Amino acid sequence: MYGNEYYDLETGGDDYYDVYYLTLFDFEVITLGRVRPIIILVVALANIFVVSYFLADKRRGKPTNLLFVSIAFSDTMTGIALLPNSFNVYIPNNDKLSAVACNTFMVWKFYIAIAFHTASIWQTVFLGIQRYLCVCHPLIFGRICTFWKTMVAIIVIYILSFLMHIYQLINVITHNYTNSHECEWRADYPCKNACLYMWICVIFQHFLPVFLLIGLTIQTLISLHKAHRQASLNMSDKVNKIRRSKERIITITAVLIVICFLVPDVPYGIYKLYVLIGIYRPTSVKLDVETHHIMSSAYEIALLVSFHVLFWIYCTMISDFRRALIHVFTFMCFKRDCVKRHQSLNSYQRTFLTNGFGSSRTLTDSGIGENTDHIPLMGINSTTSEKIHAVDQKILRPMSTKESDQPVCSTAYSKQTSV
Repeated sequence: MYGNEYYDLETGGDDYYDVYYLTLFDFEVITLGRVRPIIILVVALANIFVVSYFLADKRRGKPTNLLFVSIAFSDTMTGIALLPNSFNVYIPNNDKLSAVACNTFMVWKFYIAIAFHTASIWQTVFLGIQRYLCVCHPLIFGRICTFWKTMVAIIVIYILSFLMHIYQLINVITHNYTNSHECEWRADYPCKNACLYMWICVIFQHFLPVFLLIGLTIQTLISLHKAHRQASLNMSDKVNKIRRSKERIITITAVLIVICFLVPDVPYGIYKLYVLIGIYRPTSVKLDVETHHIMSSAYEIALLVSFHVLFWIYCTMISDFRRALIHVFTFMCFKRDCVKRHQSLNSYQRTFLTNGFGSSRTLTDSGIGENTDHIPLMGINSTTSEKIHAVDQKILRPMSTKESDQPVCSTAYSKQTSV
């Protein structure tokens, strides 16, 4: 997420130039300019389905589902915020940017995308806390983790995430992120405000969430295992077993989401800590610019892939989600069959109305009247025939099969013939 960000302690002027130079390597044109947009598009399409599934009527009021939706939204917005740079910056032979283009590049990359990703991180932490309370302290979970309290917590997370990275936005607006008219973020010398901001990012964006999630996940899995063993010994009620099974699936899903978050963020957090410590130790081994760009590109691709892995976790763990996905993919086939049946039904009704009720004896003699329960009531209720309006409404009233050996539709049809 921190491409074009390396920590050079050189100083220079603060003049605002019209042209800024961009350090761009050939592999970034492929990874960030071509591969990344494809992954972002796939992630966005998958998360649209995730959001629509968890916002369905029967699932909308559950706090855990609300967190699933917020994580999917934050991940999608993280990717979408990086799309403009993929199309406008990471293109071949593009080593010069205007001041406006450089500002736009820095805002999308270092403020909006990072803020949404930070929100996604802490929403994942909140999900881990919620599942821990659900398994270990169910009474507290029912009192604290309500739908509206979860909604308020999500809004607060978004606000704090954007405030946390306001330093980046201020630097972009004042154009203080570079000292040598290059479009990249540099630490000040001596490193004061920039280092304070970087320490905040390393602690609150990487290590604190990682430690919280690892501790909560381990404790949740231990408690879940104990609860499952106790439930298998004591519970005989089928309804309680089903409810426990669903809660267990949701908890395991949350644990897999946590693991998916840890895979890219733990190595990158260690890398960020190493770079930050190197600023205070001038004698330490410095990483070259290309290494910084390689680490940044690898992290962004791994992060976006982890976003999409969440979709397959839902498919694997939640059977209703899997059935809904299959229904979406087979919808066109079902729709085609329904259209054919509807057209066939309309054709039959038009034929029935054209013949009229006066030819009902002919229909009966030809054998159709012997199986009139297949004639839709829609044809009897049609508004195109004046004879239908003269029929008493009692004819259309459903009759019990115990009172008459004839089907309901057949009885109504015979009464209509006598009229």
